[in-house]
Amino acid sequence: LDMDFNTLYACVMGTSKHVGTSFTVRENVKPALDMLYAIAGGEENFRARPFVSNSNCFVVPPMKFAEDACGVLEACVEGGIPILLLSAGQAGATAPAAIAGAVVQAVAEVLAGLVYVNAIKPGHPAIFGTWPFVSDLRTGAMSGGSAEQAVLTAACAQMAQFYDLPGGSAAGMTDSKLPDIQSGYEKG
Repeated sequence: LDMDFNTLYACVMGTSKHVGTSFTVRENVKPALDMLYAIAGGEENFRARPFVSNSNCFVVPPMKFAEDACGVLEACVEGGIPILLLSAGQAGATAPAAIAGAVVQAVAEVLAGLVYVNAIKPGHPAIFGTWPFVSDLRTGAMSGGSAEQAVLTAACAQMAQFYDLPGGSAAGMTDSKLPDIQSGYEKG
């Protein structure tokens, strides 16, 4: 509770901008909601203009709902917090190695999440968060700065546009371990 609550408190007190946050377990959502409602001047004010969303990795690729994360998702929807539905399979590990296959899996997982959110509360704000990554098949490590990652991210953004849904994508990653020339090159 302390980490979830203190992180959220520090974020909302440090900016007037929208904040994305995560919760470890469902039980941590209620105290956070109480704080958010107080900051907003009441529950109705928060629900009318939520300034926090929940970044939720609700699925364990391939295609399995994560029980704890789904409990958090349910509590956030019930409390009026918009949801960023994150699917983060790794092409070549927990998703097909082919870019098209990884995109299809990510889209299917996020669409399943949208159905889940709408089953709880029809029309609740949710963001199409297809965030698949690429595995270096030689080492098994994530390869965030690869050319394949850029293509994968662009394809997922196009799918959000295709479905006319608000979308979010990972960006600005690098495989570099230092802020060096490789890092600058890979980030564009």
